[in-house]
Amino acid sequence: MNWEELNNSFNHFKKNKQRKRKKEYVEEEKKEEHITKQINNLLDEIINIRAEIKRMDSEIADDQVLNNVTTGEQTNKEGAMKVVEDMIDRIKLELNRITNDGKNVKDIFTNKFYVNDMMQDKEIAQQNKYKENND
Repeated sequence: MNWEELNNSFNHFKKNKQRKRKKEYVEEEKKEEHITKQINNLLDEIINIRAEIKRMDSEIADDQVLNNVTTGEQTNKEGAMKVVEDMIDRIKLELNRITNDGKNVKDIFTNKFYVNDMMQDKEIAQQNKYKENND
C-alpha cells in the first residue's frame, strides 16, 4: 500500500465517522421534535375527548342504558363518563411518562415563539425587531 492509498483510506474512515456523528445528532434532534409532537398529539386527544364528553352529556339521558364496546357490559351515563375519564387519566399518565413528570421539557408552551399561528409569529418577530432598533 502506498502513501496515497493509505491517505485515501484514512480520509474515507474519517468521513464515515463524521457522517455517523452527524446522523446521531440529526436523530437526537428528531427525537426532541418527536417529544413535542407526542405531547401535542396527547393534548389534542384530551381536548377531543373532553368535546366528546360534552356531546355525550347533552345527547344521552341520565337513565339511558349503554353498552360498553370493549367489555359488552351494560352501563348508564355515569358509568360511561367514568370510562371516558379513565381514558383521560391514562393519557395524563402517558404525558407524565414522556416528560418525566415535566422534568424533560421546559418552556415548551411558555415560549412566546411556540405559537401555531403564523401571523402571531410575524407580529412577535416585528415587535422584537422594533425593540432591538430602539434600544
